[in-house]
Amino acid sequence: MSGERKRSASERDRDRDHEGYESDEERYEGGTDAKRRKVRSGSSGEEEPEGYEEAEGYGDGGGDGDGDGPPVLTEAEIAALDIDEVFAALDERDDGVGGETEDQSGLEFRRDALELLTPVTWITSVLAADSVLGWLGTFPGVVTDLSATVTARRAQLAAPPVPPLTPEQRQAVWTHVAAHITVPARALGDGCEYLAHAVCEAVDGQFPDVSRARLAKLWVVADSGILHPPEKWGHHVAPVLDCADGEFVLDPLLSPHTPLARDAWLAQVRGAVQAARAPELRRAWEPLGCPRQAGFEPGTKVAIGRTDREQIDACKR
Repeated sequence: MSGERKRSASERDRDRDHEGYESDEERYEGGTDAKRRKVRSGSSGEEEPEGYEEAEGYGDGGGDGDGDGPPVLTEAEIAALDIDEVFAALDERDDGVGGETEDQSGLEFRRDALELLTPVTWITSVLAADSVLGWLGTFPGVVTDLSATVTARRAQLAAPPVPPLTPEQRQAVWTHVAAHITVPARALGDGCEYLAHAVCEAVDGQFPDVSRARLAKLWVVADSGILHPPEKWGHHVAPVLDCADGEFVLDPLLSPHTPLARDAWLAQVRGAVQAARAPELRRAWEPLGCPRQAGFEPGTKVAIGRTDREQIDACKR
């Protein structure tokens, strides 16, 4: 990519979301009943989100408000709010003065969690459930209901248990992938996340037990375009299988004829770059966006819109 870092799907999605925003005007525009997105609009007046009038009563009987602003909500009160009530509470605090309120971080966390987990059905692997539960555990008091929902989802996905794949089972998965996946010409320069996601969807469609228990994505992320010269990637990703004889990567771009052992794949991606400058991140296969740090990052679970879907499907036969 001529020395430029490959832009992740989440970065491209964010750029599309911000097209056309005006900096001095604000309103709410509904997406689904479960989600409201802040966008820019005419300054003659603010449109309230649908359901704003019904979102009264949050914080009744609680909080330590001093009369100069909205009452400070307890974690238990925040945990009882639905998405419209959370947005209403945040809106009221945005309209006030005096800086961030004590409950604002809890409200923002619950908003993010509700947006991520409405619905929860996108979680189709044990690894995704564990990752989300770890993230929810950073602010547990405001998401008790959501933690219970994801815990129940994990229990469904974990049974029956799936042992690591044998070499024969790995070959069966690879044979299916090779027959149903094609590598677009542009993938060498950009779009590895689309190819990886297409491979994961192919595995999930034919081997759902494998995808729920033994499939992940392995990312290598660098600060600049230093990976796999001469292409000079900023990141690379491919699906990885948990096998009885180790982890094996399914990367039709770098190895079109056979799965690669994890260390061999990492060596191809990094070249002479030291691991400290290009760490690997093992993540659940469902999110499309590129991770940047340890732990689950909600921003990597981007909505797969029409453009992303076209790019993914272009990798399928």
